[in-house]
Amino acid sequence: GGLSGGVETADGSIWFVTPRGAVRHQDDEWLVYGVADGFMDATPLAVHGGADGSVWYVGIKDGKSVVSHWKRGMWRVYSVADGLIDDIHQSPKVTVAPELLPHIHDNTFNTPLIRTRSGDTWFVGAHDGLAAACRFDGTGWQRVLVKPEEEGSHLNLAFESADGSLWFGSTNSKAQFSGAGLFRFVEERWTRFSTQDGLAHDLITGI
Repeated sequence: GGLSGGVETADGSIWFVTPRGAVRHQDDEWLVYGVADGFMDATPLAVHGGADGSVWYVGIKDGKSVVSHWKRGMWRVYSVADGLIDDIHQSPKVTVAPELLPHIHDNTFNTPLIRTRSGDTWFVGAHDGLAAACRFDGTGWQRVLVKPEEEGSHLNLAFESADGSLWFGSTNSKAQFSGAGLFRFVEERWTRFSTQDGLAHDLITGI
């Protein structure tokens, strides 16, 4: 297969996804990273640039999400056993490191990954069939379940507002979108908003 995805980091590197691992283009040189280099032993599906200049690859192995994190020249792999959610949302959009776009907020692209002002990194999606997110504080992961009314909901994007509140869009695999809507996370508490609260629709496609 060929290259897919693509994200440019502040050092000028461009990172791509391939079936065999991560590919990096820097200073007219191509570098390939695989299992022997510390990359995930899984099929990579997407790449995202972190606000700190690092790179995150999301993959899947045995039906569960796996993440490879490149920072300061080294790979670190995380799985569900480390606190990752088992189904990270896969966004088709390309993300760009905010250092390259100083006039655009890091969350403008509405991706399943955000790095908050506090320095935490969040991924969104689902876990055990329930909408969920997980956050990385630089040392470890914490899984946070939303627990909507029905199973089948799935967080699909995230945004941090100016006051530090985190907002999450969601979908539902069921036609009626029960349990979907807009979620706000403040002081470790979730609040759900739906058409009953004034939303035009419970399917959230952008924030």
